[in-house]
Amino acid sequence: MQQRALSCWQCGTVLSVAGGRCPACGAEQLAPEARRAGRPRESSESDGEATRSSSPLLWVALVVGLGVIGAGAVLLRPRGAGSEAAAHSPLAAAAASETSGSSASDLGAVDLKSVDPMEALGRAKSRALAWSKDAVLVSMRVRPVESGRVNVQAGGSVEYWFGKPTGEGFGPGTRIGGKRLHVSLESTGVKTQETQGSTGRAALEPNCPLDAAAHAAVAAGIAPPLLAIYEVTERLAQKPVWRVSTDGQDAAQRFIDGMSCAVLVR
Repeated sequence: MQQRALSCWQCGTVLSVAGGRCPACGAEQLAPEARRAGRPRESSESDGEATRSSSPLLWVALVVGLGVIGAGAVLLRPRGAGSEAAAHSPLAAAAASETSGSSASDLGAVDLKSVDPMEALGRAKSRALAWSKDAVLVSMRVRPVESGRVNVQAGGSVEYWFGKPTGEGFGPGTRIGGKRLHVSLESTGVKTQETQGSTGRAALEPNCPLDAAAHAAVAAGIAPPLLAIYEVTERLAQKPVWRVSTDGQDAAQRFIDGMSCAVLVR
């Protein structure tokens, strides 16, 4: 069996014997056993194994570091961030504008001496839908009414209450939850406020407009100026009605059907 020639590990010069020094470069030669034990290739392989064994530790350290950075970012976030986001919701924006006093024209009221509550109802409903996409009209209260109009400039008021259906029933008489959105038009402008009340029933938009209900009430003996309240009443089979009386005098009242404008008998 032919024996492999010996060579210098540093310069590659062919050597006749193992050990000693290389005659070309002077590098001291190792014995064959020592050369096999100390081969650079084997050393590099062991280094690679060490690197591979340490790789999982590096990844663990990286993940832990990122987790610490993320937790720090959450803790250092300004506390007002959540409230700022809430402040930009439709209801919060509307409420903020009302606090500073919004114009009555926001509800379409141009002449404050002669406001039509039925025309303003559409604008008020738009505000309610920004508060809740399922908002429905619960009730209205307007005073003093003369020929279906309200003199807001002289101290009159037009008020609307909206609620959120609970899912029980549909149409007039639909059951609603306790929260209400109150939209009021007064001489100082429009105010919008969320209030808490008891559960009730929705009246929905009246088929009998205010001026027709007022005319029916006057014909039935109620003297103007009038106080008119539109709502669902339990006493009249949970029907939406106009409850009309002389403003400031509740002794005499007339109930006008919110659908047909007929005068109802209690």
